[in-house]
Amino acid sequence: SPCSSNPCYYNSTCAVVDDALFCICPAEYIGTYCEVTPCTTEPCLNNGTCTVVEESYVCVCPDTYGGTTCDDRKIKDCNDLPQNSSSGVYTLYLENNMEISVFCEMSVDDGGWTVVQRRLDGKTNFLRFWDDYKTGFGNLTGEHWLGNDNLHYILLQNAYKVRFDLEDFDGNTAYALYNTFNVSNEESGYTLSISDYSGTAGDSMKDSQGNTHDNFMFSTIDRDNDVTSSNCAINKLSPWWHARCTWSNINGLYLEGSSEINMHWNSWKGKSGLKTTRMMFKPS
Repeated sequence: SPCSSNPCYYNSTCAVVDDALFCICPAEYIGTYCEVTPCTTEPCLNNGTCTVVEESYVCVCPDTYGGTTCDDRKIKDCNDLPQNSSSGVYTLYLENNMEISVFCEMSVDDGGWTVVQRRLDGKTNFLRFWDDYKTGFGNLTGEHWLGNDNLHYILLQNAYKVRFDLEDFDGNTAYALYNTFNVSNEESGYTLSISDYSGTAGDSMKDSQGNTHDNFMFSTIDRDNDVTSSNCAINKLSPWWHARCTWSNINGLYLEGSSEINMHWNSWKGKSGLKTTRMMFKPS
């Protein structure tokens, strides 16, 4: 009998049908003679451990890697990426098994920037409610807001700086950099900490009277946290860390020309509308 030599591996059962040999394999084995498991090809990368589960496999990854085959390096912010990485969408792995998808800008100022806000073409509505800004909205590869909860949790990991990149409708560009940047939790109104300006756009996180956005809570059209008798988020049509409806208004309406309600950075171009904006952070 073809089965007399016991050709089937791993306690599989040998059977003969029409003089042809068949090996009936246990669940975790495959191949003509049950000689192969899903782990035989060593699919788990970066020292991951392969375990056979129901005719498939599961990789148990080291702390610094994730993904089905441990091929996804676990990064806590975009600055953890190798310097030659491409700009694009990546997954951040935070404590408590929290995963956050973000856009990483790798081509500006040595790269490693995690993007909070991007305005490009006016196709996304930024005049939204508190819960929208809490969770985030838009498309990470286009116009979006990362989400105040996501922002807070990422910023817990390190000391960070924030950069604002601005472009007007004539193609002129400028930037503002603040070497101190933090945002508190929702219970504290996502209070902003921002200071130590440098750059070419001027400091629009305060106005000519010295009213500053530093240490102010976030305001939206349905939650007023500024210090005026009205709601700056409504007056400026821009949810933001408003104090007294001050100079930075990058969440305003996408409009050309001069206006109180458009996207503008007053210390650079006054109330003239901006074509593109980007807000992003990295470790300081």
